[in-house]
Amino acid sequence: MENCVLWCGWGRTIEIGIETIVREYKNIQFRGCDLIHNSASAIDIQNGDCAFVHDIKIKDCNVEFQCSTMPEIYQRTEDQKFDGYGKIGMPYLIQIDNHKYCENWGEYYELMKKYDGYKNSYG
Repeated sequence: MENCVLWCGWGRTIEIGIETIVREYKNIQFRGCDLIHNSASAIDIQNGDCAFVHDIKIKDCNVEFQCSTMPEIYQRTEDQKFDGYGKIGMPYLIQIDNHKYCENWGEYYELMKKYDGYKNSYG
């Protein structure tokens, strides 16, 4: 992705998401992008499954911080009211996490293990 303006009102602006049910993510580049109105995090990599994630490059990107960003609130019930007014949300600049959800994917994980030369981020 190159020379883009990315606006994220809720969530992660640049994300390699948690649903990584493939052999690998590689050689991905974000270059010359403006990340504005960030919410949870500006740049996020979450490997939640069996992919081998590598060679991710983020270069010459501008990240905006707004002191008026409200916190993200997860709505748990139909009648829940937003209680974030007057509060400031502080998004992460970079967030990287290696969740281990692959055990919950059952048959998909077993299929991925059958690939010739299979690698994953858990060893």
